[in-house]
Parts: sequence; structure tokens; C-alpha cells
Amino acid sequence: MTSFRRVMVIDDDMDFAGFVEVVLSAHGYEVVCAETAESAVEQLRAKPADLIIVDAMLSHSLGGWDVLKDIRALQGCQRIAVLLVSAVVHGDESELFPQGNGLWNRFMCKPISPQALVGAIAELLAERGDVDHG
Repeated sequence: MTSFRRVMVIDDDMDFAGFVEVVLSAHGYEVVCAETAESAVEQLRAKPADLIIVDAMLSHSLGGWDVLKDIRALQGCQRIAVLLVSAVVHGDESELFPQGNGLWNRFMCKPISPQALVGAIAELLAERGDVDHG
């Protein structure tokens, strides 16, 4: 097992992707970013991630859901932990994104504090039996 985990951020908001990269890199994660669904799928075909953070509103639509369907269809990507995020939905509306649908494992509303992000990533990886870097 490697000493770090690979996290892919799929988000067309490069400010958010940069934030995630800075925070998670400081905690020992390897972070790769994809601004489009096509880029994400291409990168995952080349080298799967241990965890994916994806914006539900990728490209100003529910593109995050669509890319997750494509990712789940890729060989070796069915069990990757997924954190779905959105700046459009508020905490009291999070039931719009129920867990247990097979596409994502957890939903969080943006903005996300660094501590909450690192904690959620560690928990999701622990649920998959991976190393905790929190």
C-alpha cells in the first residue's frame, strides 16, 4: 500500500479545486484536478483515484451526476469513494442528494472548511479500509 492516497477533484470552479489541492496536499494526499467530465474519465482510465470529489453542478447543470455514471461504468472504478459537493444547495436542502444510490457516498455543501474536508476524506477512506491521513 502506498504512503499517500490519490484524490481527484472534478469541478469547473478552479478556485475550489485549488483550495482542495492545497488543503489535501498539506495532509499527504496526491491531488489531481479535472475541469471537465471528459478529462476526468480520461485521467481515471489512465490511473484510478482512491477518492473523487465532484461538483454536482459541473458545467452549470447536473453534470456531476452524469460523470459519476460514466465513472462507475469504468473498470476498477465501481468502489471508489465519492464526495459530492454543491454550492447551490444549502445544508437544509441536502436531502435532495440522498446517499445510498451507488453514485456517491457522502454529500457536503460548499463552502467547506479545511477541517471538515480533511475529516470527511479520512472517514470515507476509512470506510473503504484505506489509511487515515487526518
